[in-house]
Amino acid sequence: MAHVRVAVRVRPLSSRERREGAKIIVNGDDRNVTIQDIRVPEHPGCDHRARYKHFRLDECFFSDGERASQQEQVYASLGRPLLDDVLAGYNGCLLAYGQSGSGKTYTMLGNPELLQKLSAAGSECTMSLSCVEVYNETVRDLLMRRPQGLRVREHPQTGPYVQGLGMHLVSCAAELRSLLTRGMSRRQVGATQLNGASSRSHALVTREG
Repeated sequence: MAHVRVAVRVRPLSSRERREGAKIIVNGDDRNVTIQDIRVPEHPGCDHRARYKHFRLDECFFSDGERASQQEQVYASLGRPLLDDVLAGYNGCLLAYGQSGSGKTYTMLGNPELLQKLSAAGSECTMSLSCVEVYNETVRDLLMRRPQGLRVREHPQTGPYVQGLGMHLVSCAAELRSLLTRGMSRRQVGATQLNGASSRSHALVTREG
């Protein structure tokens, strides 16, 4: 049976946001989040439901004060249980979703020490890695010397797959980190108002073992 957990992570204000006097409008506790819509004026007759949106999730990670969450905490709560399930033979997926500049890449890859733990956890099995980008409806293998468009096919037993996508064997954290660095450096990027070097594509890193 499929099991889905949903978490939110609130990043700190950037230097530009602090200079412009921005403020954090997302608050809450370990499992609840409240988002304040500052476009709705606050006055005695204000509809509280229009100004504040409340959500309940499985996990909430914040960046301020005593609630500040480090990479290790996020990994221990979300990554480690998923990794244990994968090593037990189940399929698993960790997805980061959010607008440009929200911290998706940092959350997924920001602490190199986590790669060492991933490598150690898989020391008794064979691991292979692929890194694929979806940009403007084109699928590219980011670990190819010259990434080019590939086709998505449908296998009658295993389902969708990318034809010609390379799978690279890895035996240690250093190899894993090298492949990830190479793949991420080849992603399509472009400047936005929120991020001067924003990734303009969806990237998928898959591991088989």
